[in-house]
Amino acid sequence: MKIKRIELLNFRFFYGVHEIEFSSDHKKPITVFIGENTGGKSSVFNSIYWCFFGELLPGTKNPHEVINRVAKREEESPETIVTINFEHNGRDYHISRSTGVTNNFDLSRVENGNFIPE
Repeated sequence: MKIKRIELLNFRFFYGVHEIEFSSDHKKPITVFIGENTGGKSSVFNSIYWCFFGELLPGTKNPHEVINRVAKREEESPETIVTINFEHNGRDYHISRSTGVTNNFDLSRVENGNFIPE
C-alpha cells in the first residue's frame, strides 16, 4: 500500500482543513515529518490508523478525543473527517471516516475518476 494524500478536518491537533501530499517521486519515495514536540506529527499517524480502523493508536493520550478542541468550542456542529487516497496492488482507493455530525466510513476503488464502493 502506498499512501498518496491525506486530508484532515478538525482531527485532534489539526483545526480546520489540512492536506498532506506524500512523495510520488520514484527516486525519492519517502515523506519525512519534522516538527516540534506537540506539533502534530503523531496526530498524522493517528489519523491514518483511525481512518482505517476506527480507533487511535494504542497508548495515545485521551483516545476518545478525536474532534479538535477548538472546533468543539467554536463550531456549532463540529465534526472530524479523515480522507486518504492510496494505491494498493496497482489500484487506486479512497477511504474516508467521519465522526461528529455524521459517523460514516467509506472505502471505494477509484477507476477513471469514479468511486466504486468496496
